[in-house]
Amino acid sequence: MKKVFIIILMLISSLSYSQYSDNVRSLSMGRTGVANSYNIDAMNLNPANLSLVKPKDKTRIYINGMTTGGYMLNSKFLSVDFYNKYFTGDGDGNGKYLTNADKTDMLNKSKDSELGLGVGYKFVSVAFRIPNAGVVGFSAEDKIFGKSYVPEQMLELTLFGNGINKTYDFSQYRLELSWIRQLNFSYSNIAKNFMRSTFKQFSWGVSLKPQLGYYYVGVRSNDLNFSTNDSAQITSRGAVTFLRSSIRPDDKVEYPGLGKLAGFGWGFDLGFNGKINDRWSVGLSLTDIGYMNWYGNNNEYKYAGEFVVTDLAKSEQLDTLRTLINGKKTSTGAFQKMLPMTLRFGVNFKIFKNLFGANGLKSDSLNKELVSISLDYIQGLSKQAAGSSTIPTIGAGAEFFLSQFFIPRIGFIAGGTEGFLVSLGAGLDTKYILFDVGTHNIGAITDLNNTTKFSFGVNLKLKL
Repeated sequence: MKKVFIIILMLISSLSYSQYSDNVRSLSMGRTGVANSYNIDAMNLNPANLSLVKPKDKTRIYINGMTTGGYMLNSKFLSVDFYNKYFTGDGDGNGKYLTNADKTDMLNKSKDSELGLGVGYKFVSVAFRIPNAGVVGFSAEDKIFGKSYVPEQMLELTLFGNGINKTYDFSQYRLELSWIRQLNFSYSNIAKNFMRSTFKQFSWGVSLKPQLGYYYVGVRSNDLNFSTNDSAQITSRGAVTFLRSSIRPDDKVEYPGLGKLAGFGWGFDLGFNGKINDRWSVGLSLTDIGYMNWYGNNNEYKYAGEFVVTDLAKSEQLDTLRTLINGKKTSTGAFQKMLPMTLRFGVNFKIFKNLFGANGLKSDSLNKELVSISLDYIQGLSKQAAGSSTIPTIGAGAEFFLSQFFIPRIGFIAGGTEGFLVSLGAGLDTKYILFDVGTHNIGAITDLNNTTKFSFGVNLKLKL
């Protein structure tokens, strides 16, 4: 039974939040970035920010190659302690017998829960400043997105078996997971004469993002349910149907190369940044406008059957049950899925060495930035896209320039599917290297065994 429960957990542990950038600096500052990001960190958050320049920064090219990656795991119950307690045996190599109290505890903690797992890795990203002509950027990265939900009754049947006079409704079960390699071609420039009465500087940016699809799996339809009578006999009704697209003709998974594709699509980003004065700026972006068209080795898996199980010793009933478990695989045509379109709006406030203005002081006094504070509103706009959520999120973050090189960061996230989290990270800024490290949940560092939300990201950039 424990193996079955682990399989259920694997099926539901695929919710990542694709409307959140894998930007490490943003991750450690409460996922803010629409008004405060710059250089290659601006891509996927707000392309207009490619034009932003930090004080005294004379860098023309930012580049990294295979030095950025991260992961995220979100749930309400799946902690290290939960796993060790129920899935690692008795400590002597023997399996653990689950009591009814154990099963009840597992059900109460995991019922009606969404879990999340996201992985991202950038192969390369570069931003190049062209004198008097704007900034161009390019990146290539792999992203695994997904979302899933398992209803309480599905877990109850898994843990306790079929009870008497019970109905088990599986129709709310959801699963969607995709593996996409995204290319990003971005351009940003400053509109020198736009709204000069309001903004000291106004920049705009656009991104064109080809989407190379490798794997997709998701629930197409589901009205499956089970019921039992006073003799605990099981009756099944309805069906659940999955869609799968893959670079392989079989059900195996391999790391994608450069030639094989299971799908292709287009994404677009549009963003603006208005610098009101040296301290205040605002940002607005709409990202991942577009779609994926899945066409490679597409199959439909249907798990259906109107049957009654009264005696598993009868071969015909056992054969019917096997058919339901194995499902029916049929080839199907191309289908389309939307990208996780997201709206972001944010403000940024900078505190300089001279807080009250530069009157009577050297003009260089405003170049000494001490603190940067940001507040973002993040709104997913697509319910159906893999990894998306339409529950709004508020993020706030700050970074502190304690020295010329070391920059600690902190933030918080409120709302969304995660509740309230405190984020933490740091940056190291030298003449030729920028290094960032961070997590969206400080509990992943301070209370590793009990936290149910994990993430970690690293980023190394060269300045030329």
